[in-house]
Amino acid sequence: TKKRFLGMKLPSDLIVPDGFVIPKSMKTMLGDLAVPQIDDATLAKPDFGQKKASTQQAYSGAGTFAMVSIKDGTIILIDAKTFNKLAEFPTEGTPWGMTFMNGKLYISDQAKNRILLLDPTARKFLGQIDLPLGSAPKGIAALASTKTIYACQSGAASIAVIDSQSGKALSKTKAPTGPSRITLTADGVYGVILSVTAAELSVISTYNQRMIGSVKVGNVPTAIVMHPTEKIAFVSNRASNTISVIDITRRTVANTIKSGASPTGMAISLDGSLLYVAHGRDNTITIYDTKTFEKKHEVKLPLDIDFPGSICLSPDGKNLVVSSQQTDTIGVLDTESLEFKKQVQVGHTTQEIIWLPAG
Repeated sequence: TKKRFLGMKLPSDLIVPDGFVIPKSMKTMLGDLAVPQIDDATLAKPDFGQKKASTQQAYSGAGTFAMVSIKDGTIILIDAKTFNKLAEFPTEGTPWGMTFMNGKLYISDQAKNRILLLDPTARKFLGQIDLPLGSAPKGIAALASTKTIYACQSGAASIAVIDSQSGKALSKTKAPTGPSRITLTADGVYGVILSVTAAELSVISTYNQRMIGSVKVGNVPTAIVMHPTEKIAFVSNRASNTISVIDITRRTVANTIKSGASPTGMAISLDGSLLYVAHGRDNTITIYDTKTFEKKHEVKLPLDIDFPGSICLSPDGKNLVVSSQQTDTIGVLDTESLEFKKQVQVGHTTQEIIWLPAG
């Protein structure tokens, strides 16, 4: 009976529920399905599946915000507590996407076909990972469990999976034309890619690196954020003035939010209840309820900040850092008072922003 049971296959279109796992002894039943596998011994433990008390410490404000100036080819570090500028690093290239793993900041360089490695604590470059000529890498993401880097090769319409330790490409997955952004679901099961030229969001499995499917979004999709607890993605469509709400499991558009003019960068609160959207042409930050999709608040940007391209929340959700594609000043929005508490001159226009932990 066991042999016959293990010879069966789960349907390829199975909608996998959150938290679903399968013992490794039954992996023959998966086929192409992206389902987390777990050791049989772990599954047999009496406390398996029980939630443990959280040991997470309160956020102290320590850390760093890293941002890039695509125009000037510069990487900039900002202290997350004081918001003072710490350092800047010229690249002689076109830095674009960033991701952080194991104390290293990885920065894609579109013009030089490479990924730069930076130690933000020692404040020095550690080397680079060379990519094929013409690959033009943009968005990148790190999967810590496998120590791999996913890189959008916009010039080659593919996603490269790179071993972070050796710098070697492990595989390459074909993607819709113009892949520019990539993020991972909270459980690391899926990679979610935004292709600007094709105006599509596509999904790959991080278990076998295969493309699962794609869905059309609005015109000139610009940014993507994942819900922290649900397989829901939000995509800003700059030319359509909309936000697409995508069900990742079903690969369907669950809803469309009418936004202000030219929605660009986005951020989502830790509990997933609030979506922050920057509007480049309106020079505003708008806050939406992610359940009702209704607009809750709108904040006008200071005069020194023009056309926000990227926004980033601090881990405690109290500060929103806002970039400026037209000026050399960034803004820090207090999310409780909804007032800008600080404006910092960084000496460059800015685009991408991410937060890095201390140490």
